[in-house]
Amino acid sequence: MYYVKIFVSTKDPIMYSDQCKGQNRNIKLSLLYNFITASSDFSVTNINDKFLCSGHSYLFCDQDFGLIEKAKKYHPNVYVPSDWERVIFSAQNKNPFQVILMEKELFFSTKRLEANIRRKILKSKQKVELLRLSYSLSTQIMTKVPLMS
Repeated sequence: MYYVKIFVSTKDPIMYSDQCKGQNRNIKLSLLYNFITASSDFSVTNINDKFLCSGHSYLFCDQDFGLIEKAKKYHPNVYVPSDWERVIFSAQNKNPFQVILMEKELFFSTKRLEANIRRKILKSKQKVELLRLSYSLSTQIMTKVPLMS
């Protein structure tokens, strides 16, 4: 939430996700996108989440994570967040990463949002698979219902 509020100036950002269903196609992310687009606290009115093909693509941050892992080799004693700050800052010499120290109040819990929804199960007890999600002021969510066996 902090990042979106401070650094996102466009009304229609594009989010890129890998195909890890446990991380990116879950109800928490869906609720968060919906909250951001419906809230007047943000300039965002529509979020387009693009899922990359498994095994055939990578996100730009993957290279950054590689640089950080490489820098970690030169810092054997990393135990607390301030140690990680030093590692991340040293990972790139020409254009060092910007490190934002996260305080407790900068985190956002979706617990209150989750309390207001029904889980993704139909009255017929079939699970609903999230296929394509579209978040805008209309709060439209598209789903794919499994075929009956």
